[in-house]
Amino acid sequence: MEEILYFASQNTAKGFISYFDKVFCEEKLKRLYIIKGGPGTGKSTAMKKAARHWEDQGFRVSRFLCSSDPESLDGVICEEKRVAIIDGTAPHCTDTRFPGCVSEIIDFGDCWDKGILAQSTADIIKASTQKQDAYSKAYGYLRAMGEALRIASSSCEKCIDFKKLEEAAKRFYRKEMKKGTGFELKLAANQSYNHTGLFTIIPHCERLCIVSDKFNSAHFFLEKLFELAKQNEQKVLAGYSAAFPDRLSMLLAEGFGFVSLEVKEPYSLNPYKIINMERFIKKDALQENKAQIRRAKKAAKLLEEEAAREFKRARYFHFCLEEIYKRAMDFEKLDKKIQSLS
Repeated sequence: MEEILYFASQNTAKGFISYFDKVFCEEKLKRLYIIKGGPGTGKSTAMKKAARHWEDQGFRVSRFLCSSDPESLDGVICEEKRVAIIDGTAPHCTDTRFPGCVSEIIDFGDCWDKGILAQSTADIIKASTQKQDAYSKAYGYLRAMGEALRIASSSCEKCIDFKKLEEAAKRFYRKEMKKGTGFELKLAANQSYNHTGLFTIIPHCERLCIVSDKFNSAHFFLEKLFELAKQNEQKVLAGYSAAFPDRLSMLLAEGFGFVSLEVKEPYSLNPYKIINMERFIKKDALQENKAQIRRAKKAAKLLEEEAAREFKRARYFHFCLEEIYKRAMDFEKLDKKIQSLS
């Protein structure tokens, strides 16, 4: 069974953005478990175990990766069972809205030795402070990167043949897509900045379409498709760009998946179609703006690299905290608590 992966929050050029209240909506769930506990106390492990347990029973599970560390989980949903488990600690602090009947807080702090943690108070405070400082600097670099990319995007926008783009989107829709059974919008993200730079998830879908985009124009194509999907009453899953959180970077509708990537020929992904945004660029206008676009993108790349270094530093201090909390945990007691979640 193919893994269904998304983000429920993002590190972006506008700072940290969470979609937890929309992705893990209590009104749509029968049960929501909100795990509280320190780093290294087993929150991600518990979610991974629950996801595997549901899959062993034949259910499909959506996994939501941590926006800063894709090797960890922020949440899992089994939509057929209408059950979700999430990490309810900072930076996406979550509390119960319908306690008891839908949501329940599971405190992993019940399984740690407070005496061991008390002995490490100074180390915990120091690592936590340094981690927060690294995140603060990373977001500062991302904000500056976002401004540079806005300059590049503004120059690119002058080069787009919008009439040609809109006609192409309509043609694609008429040829490939059918009328739906009722409009419904879900949100999830497929991009986040972390210690590796921009991390992009390619969603699994029947027909993957790569929108090849070097000119910051893919969102215009995706937004037109979104408009057509809404008019034709389709179920839609939308995701927003980490560089431009007000712009679409992913759209899934009726078996089709559209993802914008800054690549020309992504054959390794074996896409159903490649939609090259270069065909909508007016060459004469591009020539006039090329130098400014290049300079702005170069500045943005340097700032992105600095942000990645700070995320890497934050990750190091997070691992330091994990080691402290692991020493204080009673994992046998925790295993019994985990068994109750799935």
